[in-house]
Amino acid sequence: MGSDFANDVSACRWRLGGGARSIGRHRFNFIGNGLRKHRLLELDDEGGAAVVESVAAMLLLLVLVLGVIQVAFFLYSRNVVRASAHEGARAALELGRTPEEASLVAERTVRRAVGGVVGDMEVRTETRSVDGTSRISVFVRAEISGFGPFPFPAEMVSIAHVSRPTR
Repeated sequence: MGSDFANDVSACRWRLGGGARSIGRHRFNFIGNGLRKHRLLELDDEGGAAVVESVAAMLLLLVLVLGVIQVAFFLYSRNVVRASAHEGARAALELGRTPEEASLVAERTVRRAVGGVVGDMEVRTETRSVDGTSRISVFVRAEISGFGPFPFPAEMVSIAHVSRPTR
């Protein structure tokens, strides 16, 4: 009866998966000639590796997200500088403003849209008369200060031209 019972228990453990060995046996590797080496002395425990890898991945993701935000803000600032030159030129053409007023319109447009991010800004207006038409050019140069994980200042330059018949 004893051997049948042991075979039944062994077969049951085999079907349930992995229970055929004794509890303590998995801790030892056999080197040979009956010598055993204790596995707990080896450095193959990776218990805290998941936490470290998660923190590293989160930091990388944070830097990437902040970099994308920085690029988006840079592109927005570039578009504002371009639009302000066109606004100044449009004010000179459609509203009949003087070139000085066109410069003020362009500068106010940049200051209102991007505020303190623009450091050094230069707005110039030139007027030329050729063959009965006057050509007004609005030149805007602005330095955008950097922020974020990779702060780098950038200089934006935009020129807009409009023509109107001379009165």
